[in-house]
Amino acid sequence: MKKSACLNIPEIISSNLQAVPKWKNQVIESPLRSFINIITATAYETEWVNLSRIVEIVVLNQNINSDTEPN
Repeated sequence: MKKSACLNIPEIISSNLQAVPKWKNQVIESPLRSFINIITATAYETEWVNLSRIVEIVVLNQNINSDTEPN
């Protein structure tokens, strides 16, 4: 990934502490660990697809598919 961020949370001992996780101003309603796994996987897949050699393969495949698809 190009950018990494680290969230440091000081240790707080309190039974009254509540936190609402958000992503881009939207409340995360799914389990947080699953959400983070999906975001991380998506970021890695996006980075992989944008590698120059992969982009060439995707474009070539799209050209082949457009030539063989019936009108």
